[in-house]
Amino acid sequence: MLLITVVTGQPEEQLPQLQQDLGRYPQLDLHPGKNMSSTSFMPDVILATYCYAGERPSVAAIFKSVWMSIDIGSDQFTVYRGANASDVLQQHKVASGQLFTLLPWRVRHVRLPPFEPTCVGVETVERYSVQLSVRHVDYWLALLLAAGLALFVAAEPLSTNVVFHYSSGVAIGMFGAVLVAVFVLSRLLPRRSSALAFLFTGWSLALYLLQYVLENLRQHLIRYRAYVLGYLAVSGLLSFAICYWYGPVKDRRSQTLIKWFLQLVGLGCVYMSSSMSEASMALVLLLVGWQALPVSVGVRMRAALRRRLFRPKPRKLLSEQEYLEQSAVATRQALQELRQYCRSPECDAWRTVSRLRTPTRFADFVEGASHLSDEEVLEYELEPTTLLPRDDDDGASEDDW
Repeated sequence: MLLITVVTGQPEEQLPQLQQDLGRYPQLDLHPGKNMSSTSFMPDVILATYCYAGERPSVAAIFKSVWMSIDIGSDQFTVYRGANASDVLQQHKVASGQLFTLLPWRVRHVRLPPFEPTCVGVETVERYSVQLSVRHVDYWLALLLAAGLALFVAAEPLSTNVVFHYSSGVAIGMFGAVLVAVFVLSRLLPRRSSALAFLFTGWSLALYLLQYVLENLRQHLIRYRAYVLGYLAVSGLLSFAICYWYGPVKDRRSQTLIKWFLQLVGLGCVYMSSSMSEASMALVLLLVGWQALPVSVGVRMRAALRRRLFRPKPRKLLSEQEYLEQSAVATRQALQELRQYCRSPECDAWRTVSRLRTPTRFADFVEGASHLSDEEVLEYELEPTTLLPRDDDDGASEDDW
């Protein structure tokens, strides 16, 4: 039975007895990678306390996670967790004085806060071993952070998305169907006996039943998979029909409420993605502050950040040879486009020919001849030219044809 309590202090008359009890039970320090066996103190002692000192918070350890693994071949053991050995011993005494204590909470992997001192007590008569494993980068925490950020950013488009509307509606309907099934099954239990059991055992019975259901869920799903799949399929179809009947949410206020709910879920994922509460809370406040900024300020900040991260490359000046090559390619392409236009029905051939000095030369150009005559080419090669046109040069006109 896993008991997590908060002990604020001990009466002064109980301190000597508590110190005496602490001396009876071994207290061992946990170190990463070190396998600790219970053969050194069993069977004389059935309760041992394992303490993790924690470490100093650092930015590099944002996604760090610490796990304590219990390797035991039996389910007859109890786990206690507290801030120190005194808390663990106090929980052990409270559990020993309860009327019902034979409700095992089989937790073989206990997650410890990386930056806080924590003690875990293991009570059993079986032999076991304990090992502390440290994950410097827990990819599940990083994935949770990425999912939270993505959900927070995409909350507004998702609130108006039709696919998200139908998929979330079907998911909520199926979840509600499961809750209805649980409620119906709970009504089948004897009211008086279940109420008395909950009264005497409290949350211990509730946690035990929850663990029992989760552990046997796979077995029940495999045995009754046809009924389970049929029930979920019918509930999903009914949920889809209801969503289709009412249609997507079009009210602006309803869409705003959906957006806020998705953003709250995203912020919750961001906060739970790190054991360093200061860093996760700072990121949550940063996201909330960013969302509260006016749209114009946000656009300017994003543009400035984009310019700072992706600076445009300086323009490269062309040499004379590169200028001539690019101008020749561009001229060739423009002349080809002009020929295609003149051959298309969009061109008014009679009007164009009537405005030209030499229509035959234009016709030859359209058929593929050069746009320059031999005399013009010779004159261009003999006379000096400049790369930049003069201000008084208006370019070629239609009379040149």
